[in-house]
Amino acid sequence: MTTTRWIWILAAVAALLVALVGAALVLVVLRTSPDTEASKERPTVTVDAPVPQSTVTVTAAQPAPQAQPEPIGPTTGEPSSDGDAIATDRISGEDIVCALNVKNGVWVNSAPIADEVHTIGEPCDPAVDVAARDSAGRAIMCGGQTWVRGP
Repeated sequence: MTTTRWIWILAAVAALLVALVGAALVLVVLRTSPDTEASKERPTVTVDAPVPQSTVTVTAAQPAPQAQPEPIGPTTGEPSSDGDAIATDRISGEDIVCALNVKNGVWVNSAPIADEVHTIGEPCDPAVDVAARDSAGRAIMCGGQTWVRGP
C-alpha cells in the first residue's frame, strides 16, 4: 500500500472518531443540562391585582314538550252500531249521537245533551227541553210534549 492511501484511511478513521466523540458529548450535555423537562423548575409568579367578580346565571332546562295523545272516539259521519249512544266528537268536542236506520248507523250532530235523566213518555217542555239521557245513558229528545227516543 502506498503512503497516500494510508493517510486517507487514517483521516477517515480520525473523522469517524471525532464524530463519535462529538455525539457522545452532546448526549452527556443533554442529560445533565438544566434545560431538560425533568430538571426544569417552574417559576413562581405573584400578582397583587384584585380578582374580578363574576356572575354566573344558571337556567334550568325546560322539560321536553309532552306529545299530545291522539284523540279517540267517533266523529260526525263515521259509521256506528250502538243506537242512541252518546259520545263527544273527537274533532269538534260537541255532543254526537248514534242514529240507526234499518241498514246501518251513523254518528250525527246533536243538540247539547242535558245531564238530567228522563224517562221516555214523561212530559217535556219543547221551549226548554231539547235533549237529555234516559236511565241507561241513551239519548232522548223532547218530541212535542213528551220525551221520545231520539234523535
